[in-house]
Amino acid sequence: IRPVYHRLPDRIRAHVLLCWLALLLIRTAENSVDKTWGKLKQEFQTLTAGAHRTNRGEVLQTNPLSPEQKAV
Repeated sequence: IRPVYHRLPDRIRAHVLLCWLALLLIRTAENSVDKTWGKLKQEFQTLTAGAHRTNRGEVLQTNPLSPEQKAV
């Protein structure tokens, strides 16, 4: 949570809330797949996503998932 470079109370509360939500997301991910956050981060390090804009709209594309990524 620290250092907090905010002066207004609302911004400090928002910063703490975002940190808490990030921690909750990490713990939920760890508990749902029985792996540590470090291992999960390492597995998904190679995953990339790209956005392609055309006249007809936007297309989102990722590289193919590995078997380990699919299992998660």
